[in-house]
Amino acid sequence: MPNFFKQTIRRQFLFVMLFVFVVALVGVFTLLISESQLTKTYINEREQLREETKVLEEIEENYNEMVLRSRGYFAFESEAELEKGKEAYQDLSANIDRYKKMELNAEKRVLIENLEDYVDEYHNVLLPQAVEYVKQGNEQSLQNLSESSNGTSTVNQMLSETQALVDEKEESLSQTNERFLDHTNILNIFVIAFVAFMFILLIMATRKMYRDIAFPLQQLSETTKRIAAGDHVDLLTYNRQDELGTLAASFSNMAETIQERESELQAHNEELQAQQNELTEQQERLEDSFNEIKTLNTAISEAAIVAIADPNGNITFVNDKFCEVTQYSEKELIGSPHTLLQSNSFEKADYDRMIEGLQSGRIWKGEVQNRAKDGSAYWVDTTIVPYLDENGDVEQYISIQFDITLIKNAEADLKQLLEESNRSKARLQDYNEINHALSITLDKGELMQTIVTQLSGILQFEKGLIIEMHEYEYASIGVSQEDAERLVNHLDNSVMLRIEETGQAHVIKRSALPEEQGYLDDSVISYDLYAPVFNSEENIIGVFVCTRIGADFTTDELRDLEGILNQVSLALDKILLYEETENNRQLNQNIIDNVNEGIQFVDEMGRIVQYNEKLCEYLYIDMKDAHIDHSFEGWSSLLHSRIRNVKELLHFFQETIFTESVTGKVYRYEVEQPFKRIMEVYAETIYSNDYKLGTLLVHRDITEQYEIDQMKSELVSTVSHELRTPLASVLGYTELMLKRDLTPERRNRYITTIHKEANRLTNLINDFLDLQRMESGSQSYEFQHVDVISIAQEVLEGFQFNHPQHEFELQSRLSQAVVPADREKLIQVYTNIIGNAVKFSPEGGKVIISISHNHDQVVVHIADEGLGIPDSELTKLFRKFQRIDNSDRRKIGGTGLGLAICKEIIEAHDGKISVRSELGEGSVFTFMLPIGNQDSTEYEAVPQVDPNLPFIMVVEDDESLATLLQDELQDAGFYVKSYPSGEAALTRLDHYTPDAFVVDLMLGEGMNGWDFVEQLKNREDTKSIPIFISTALDERQRGEALGVDHYLTKPYPPNKLATVILQTLLKHEKQGQILIADKSEL
Repeated sequence: MPNFFKQTIRRQFLFVMLFVFVVALVGVFTLLISESQLTKTYINEREQLREETKVLEEIEENYNEMVLRSRGYFAFESEAELEKGKEAYQDLSANIDRYKKMELNAEKRVLIENLEDYVDEYHNVLLPQAVEYVKQGNEQSLQNLSESSNGTSTVNQMLSETQALVDEKEESLSQTNERFLDHTNILNIFVIAFVAFMFILLIMATRKMYRDIAFPLQQLSETTKRIAAGDHVDLLTYNRQDELGTLAASFSNMAETIQERESELQAHNEELQAQQNELTEQQERLEDSFNEIKTLNTAISEAAIVAIADPNGNITFVNDKFCEVTQYSEKELIGSPHTLLQSNSFEKADYDRMIEGLQSGRIWKGEVQNRAKDGSAYWVDTTIVPYLDENGDVEQYISIQFDITLIKNAEADLKQLLEESNRSKARLQDYNEINHALSITLDKGELMQTIVTQLSGILQFEKGLIIEMHEYEYASIGVSQEDAERLVNHLDNSVMLRIEETGQAHVIKRSALPEEQGYLDDSVISYDLYAPVFNSEENIIGVFVCTRIGADFTTDELRDLEGILNQVSLALDKILLYEETENNRQLNQNIIDNVNEGIQFVDEMGRIVQYNEKLCEYLYIDMKDAHIDHSFEGWSSLLHSRIRNVKELLHFFQETIFTESVTGKVYRYEVEQPFKRIMEVYAETIYSNDYKLGTLLVHRDITEQYEIDQMKSELVSTVSHELRTPLASVLGYTELMLKRDLTPERRNRYITTIHKEANRLTNLINDFLDLQRMESGSQSYEFQHVDVISIAQEVLEGFQFNHPQHEFELQSRLSQAVVPADREKLIQVYTNIIGNAVKFSPEGGKVIISISHNHDQVVVHIADEGLGIPDSELTKLFRKFQRIDNSDRRKIGGTGLGLAICKEIIEAHDGKISVRSELGEGSVFTFMLPIGNQDSTEYEAVPQVDPNLPFIMVVEDDESLATLLQDELQDAGFYVKSYPSGEAALTRLDHYTPDAFVVDLMLGEGMNGWDFVEQLKNREDTKSIPIFISTALDERQRGEALGVDHYLTKPYPPNKLATVILQTLLKHEKQGQILIADKSEL
């Protein structure tokens, strides 16, 4: 379609006009439709609003009419007023229904529904009641009805809401008018914009017609004028299909034909002129070439050495320059062979190749050294050209040479200078490397090795070494260790005496040793150089020794060596000073590392300059870790996860580090992770010549002191409570006895209570005194042979009577267990431990005492089913005044002295005491007493494997783990035998029966752990024995099927296994329990 319009100018004009007309028509039509739509929308909205307003006004009028007529009836009792009120109600209901059918929003709909509800209530409920009251003449009831229903206020509210709706509709109508005016104004703006757009569109259409028609015609007219004037023009091309395109194409073809014909004529004329110019130039070049050849021939004769030889090499022609250089006359040279001038510098192979090439017709060029008549050598740059005849044979040789003797001599001098320069450069580089090593190296051995290596390159010696005289360290090159040590051990010879006296290097000339002479047959001389190294006090601190074979040391070399060794002496002094300083620094570091306080020195910016190992230990930070930033921000950020109230501590650091002067400032803080510590840090500013170097922070572990202070506070509180309680009872009952007349029964009861509290007070004071005597070493013991079993029975009888809610049991396979001991102190130990078992078992339960014999000791286990002890408290349990920090235990009371006294008593008997506990399950206290020199017949054991009880069999194929379990169980008072396989254990069951098994499920080849357990369960003699299973497998379900009632999680501490075994054996005896320990925890 576009091509159709482009074919003629008339069609293009019609297309533009049609386009403008269509755009104008579309725009006018769009504006008319928009105006019509806007007007229609406005009329609809206006009519709707008017209708709503009219209905609302009628509602308001009907409502007022209904209320007014009703009140008229109430006032005048006129039935006509009542009937008119009913008519107003009917009109009001109709108008409300009419309004509800209109399009309403939620708020209006709720409002009109509320109005409708009230109108219905008013007419159907309230009005009949009021009419009845009027008929009865009951004004008071009518007034009460009005007040109870809030009639007046409700009517007023409904009127105000109706009026608000009317006002709102009138406001909406006003806004609709304003919007219509605004839209009309916008539409007018669009009309103006459309007229402007059409004007611009007409301008663009006119411009397009000018560009497409008038402008091309103007270009064609100007081009025609230029062609007519004879100017060369670029032909116009128009890619058009209309009349202008046809006219332009025809005009271009015509102009192109004219220009081509003119170009052909002009090219022909230029070709003729060029031929004439070329002939003239060739004639001039021939004349110039003839003159150049003539001049060149003269120049060659004056500057070059020219000779001609026949095919046999005999000279047939020489120029004057040839005679001048060779010092031969022309007569002497003509007929002589060219070899007359040869020197020995030309190799025969090179000469043969040159002759071969010349005879084959090739030109030879090269530099040749010849001999003049007087025997002097001279150099020539030679070119030899062979002339061949028509048969290809050499007719003659022409030699053109240039004297380059001066150039060759200059090259030789330059080469020598270059070699000397390279040697100087290499020496300078060696000196630089030595100076570099002297300036940066602080390792004495590395420095000496660098020096002897670099000197070997400077002095060109075959072997050498340098010795430091302080510690007789040495470094060598080319010298075996044996030879070097022999020289070091024999330094006090005459040569050393000489260099010490003269202070200068000394060279010894001698015949070379066989290993030095090597493959040479002639006698070779070796030169040994000894050179001293002095310190700043002119004392010899080292000696340099080297050997050079076949060449003496020059004065310059000795002078250079002296300078180097002077620098070496300075470097050695520096290293010795550095080593001394480093040793002092390390000594200081070792000193502060062994100080029992954390030392931390920071500079003015808070960066750590120095610290000791105690600081790392206290703060649990490895300062040597390369990833730790030693800046203030770096090391202080590591404290956030370790320190409690870290913000206050960092504030203290900022105040002390970044303040000009700090003296003796102290701050206390608490380390929480991984273990709790109470720390105290004090800061001191360090100055040097009134300049602040930094701040010294000293961290001191005051945990023990803090705990002692805490225990002192608790002791005061505890003692005051424990002492005042019985004193209060004594004073109270005494006061009652003094001030009142009491019956004999009450008086006796009071006296008994006073006596009991006095004994309690006496025991408490005795505990304090006993502990004080034990710590001071003044406690006396009356050792005698006593039976531990009978003492236990005696103590248990007292507890059984006073604590009936507990079940006490004594277990022992021994008839008696006699040990040398203080009877009263053992009773005190039993009483304290059993008393704790009762006190910390508030719900009752079993208290079991088990007594057995293990080697040369009597082992006593006391187990309870009480509250248990947290693992974190076990290590501190036997300290004096130690009480577990738990509210349940605090309520129970106590001084915290009982177990400390037990520990002192048992250790005074050369025994041991320990505890194992599981929180919530109970505790097992164990103490062991040596039997001394008692006769073993006193111990009547059951005839099992060994009189040591109880007996545990461990089945474990891992030797290390088996040894660990065996040692721990033996320390807990068990007799233990270990077997690597189930088969080996089963074979031993025919000889003895253990009290418990500890079985590993993974037993390698053969029978596994479950197979062994099934074998035990199938045997009558072992099916009721407890089995403790140690496994890394997920076998919980299988274990539960076999009656598992307890799990240990590995890696558990071995003492926990001992605790579980003790509790199981003491509480449940042999009931065939299977306990599984998950090996992921071991």
